Amino acid sequence: MSGKCRQQITTGPVLRVNRKALTVAIALCLPSLPALADNQIRLALDDVITNRAEEAATTSSSDERIAVHGLIQSHPDPLMAQLEKRYQALPPFTETTEETPEQYIAEASVRETLTNQVKELTNDVSRFMPRIRSSIHYEDGSSSTVSPQGTPTGSNSYTNAVASVNPTFEYQQPISNWRLKAIYDYERKQYFIDSTEATSNHNANLNFTRKLRRGNELTVNPRIIRTHDRTSNDPIDESRDTTEADFLHTTYALNLAYKQGTLKDRSRLQLNSFNERSVLDVSDPVRDWKLTRHGVNAKYTYQFRRQLGAVGEFEYYDADYDQDARDNQNLRYLAGMDVMFSRKLRTQFRFGFEERTFDQALNDDSIRIPVWEGSADWAIRRRTSLGMEINRSFYELSSGLDPIDTDLYNVQDWIAARWNERWSDRLSTEIAIVHRKLDQRGSGIENTAHQLMLSATYSVSNKLKLSFDTNITRERENFGGDFSDNSFTLRTDYAL
Repeated sequence: MSGKCRQQITTGPVLRVNRKALTVAIALCLPSLPALADNQIRLALDDVITNRAEEAATTSSSDERIAVHGLIQSHPDPLMAQLEKRYQALPPFTETTEETPEQYIAEASVRETLTNQVKELTNDVSRFMPRIRSSIHYEDGSSSTVSPQGTPTGSNSYTNAVASVNPTFEYQQPISNWRLKAIYDYERKQYFIDSTEATSNHNANLNFTRKLRRGNELTVNPRIIRTHDRTSNDPIDESRDTTEADFLHTTYALNLAYKQGTLKDRSRLQLNSFNERSVLDVSDPVRDWKLTRHGVNAKYTYQFRRQLGAVGEFEYYDADYDQDARDNQNLRYLAGMDVMFSRKLRTQFRFGFEERTFDQALNDDSIRIPVWEGSADWAIRRRTSLGMEINRSFYELSSGLDPIDTDLYNVQDWIAARWNERWSDRLSTEIAIVHRKLDQRGSGIENTAHQLMLSATYSVSNKLKLSFDTNITRERENFGGDFSDNSFTLRTDYAL
């Protein structure tokens, strides 16, 4: 036996040992010796070897430990007796745990406890309120009216300012085979200068999504919108009349959507059915209305190859007002292509027709016009990109007071171009120009508008962004006169 192994085995007052562990230790130290039986093992303590293996070693039936009584009896020292009593009281080595010295156990102070609670609360807030936006908006403008003969009849000017805060609350939770995503947007606006009104807008949105099989997805989306904002599909940002305290539009909607295929599949299909009930309250019984609208829309994409895809779109809805003269049905269908000429240039274009039929009308009860929409994005370099959009469609008045004209059809054509530049990792700018032409069929009124938009965004950190926008708008109407508007907006976007 080597001296190192002998020292490891014989050194120290080891009085109670595990038989299997001792066998493994001897085998590791003396791999060249033949295997020994348990009753052939002889123990040495302080260079004294006992031959009374059977008498000195008794096996416990409960934990199979060897009690080396003979060795202890050969040392009548009182210290050895105390050690024997102490080691016999210990559990098997496989069950022992290391004791932690008392000096390493310390209670958290009041300050540390409060700090930890604040951190936990902050994590909960960022989970349920991922972002909060705010803005300060100022604008001034003037308008002049002319007679049908072109003679000026009057002018008017105005100034307006509004501050807003818009927190977004979000909650996500898996429910059985569904995935719930709840979003609530709250916006509070306070007006100054010409008006001191305050308004609150609410938008509650629930999304229940279920994965059916690979590439298939079903979504149920109920939502409630209660807003004072006047929205339309007008590309011109007419902020001068987009919000008023006496304008309240409430919408209850339910959408059911089905999606088949992913971006990796050659063919993709999207189906959507919707039902909406909305009420407009402007404190005027003549101009208030109630609307029930239900319909379906679909989009099908077939990818010939990675750079080329064919697209078809279809939409139909029926609008039922409390005033029968406004009841109508709308049908829209388009077809087009998505083309990627290179990694830097991508385009898409749709062309089709849109039809609207009225149950009652003073003039024609239906109209059918060609419509189109398209866009192009060109990444000139890594930090510079150009874009363009074109569109033609039916136009809904932003006032919302007369959503459907019974004898007039508003058709709008517009084109927009933009330039985006990223000057650094923090600073980016955008310049956009919009030209819009509005034709009120049946009245002969034409409105032409131009708008220049300048925007700069600065990322203070990964969570905070600041932006400054300015819009310069000029409009001219052949029978209504001229209009000019200048607006400035400072925005903040903070992600918790």
